[in-house]
Amino acid sequence: MKKLLSVLLTLSMLLTLLIVPISAGGTEPTVGADLASVQKVTVTDTNSDGKDDETGYIIVDSADDLITGYTEADTYILAGNIDFAEKGKITKPFFDVNGNITIKGNGYSFTNLKIDFSGTTNNGLIRTASTSSNKYTITVENLGITVTEATITKDSAVLIGYKQYTAATVENVSINANVTQAAGAVDMAIFVGHTNGGTTTFTNCTASGNWVWKEDSAKAGGFVGRSQASVTFTNCLVDNAYIAAN
Repeated sequence: MKKLLSVLLTLSMLLTLLIVPISAGGTEPTVGADLASVQKVTVTDTNSDGKDDETGYIIVDSADDLITGYTEADTYILAGNIDFAEKGKITKPFFDVNGNITIKGNGYSFTNLKIDFSGTTNNGLIRTASTSSNKYTITVENLGITVTEATITKDSAVLIGYKQYTAATVENVSINANVTQAAGAVDMAIFVGHTNGGTTTFTNCTASGNWVWKEDSAKAGGFVGRSQASVTFTNCLVDNAYIAAN
């Protein structure tokens, strides 16, 4: 009975129910992320400076570069799908910046990620160093992420860990992740672990996968683990998620 109650509690934290009206023609609108509909942009770098010739965006096309990490506050654009099947476990952010950051997925995905965020708190693939006097923004759009295995600890998530004084806009992003909660961890999720200041807006996003939260887990979620600031959802979906307590 204790385990059943725990699972039900977790479900109540995870699921943001969305009632979508049926159109007059009887067609149900798309709910959640739709990467297939994204019109992909072809990036070019004739100057060999790592930036797209037309936009100046930093081109992301290498798993090794992501593992090494980016620290520039800038706009990044994916040039294609990036596979991590032959790589080891990710233990730190791909993007760890002191400023505003935009990630344009361009309809592509990070695939076959293995993540171990059990060693330190405030971990995610994206992290900013906002303060009360320097309030930064995170924008992520048109991106897919698949995680074959992950361990998440306090104030952490697959995408963004602890978000303080930071406004985040996440649009048309799909995360499918098999995640286990680290021992004693709280305030963790798939998208955002803990938001404490700055608005968070999700539009057309999907969270799915197998999520194993502990029986005594506190503030574990699909989109947000713990919210102490404004969070809004539009057309978002928790899809085919298997949630277990152990």
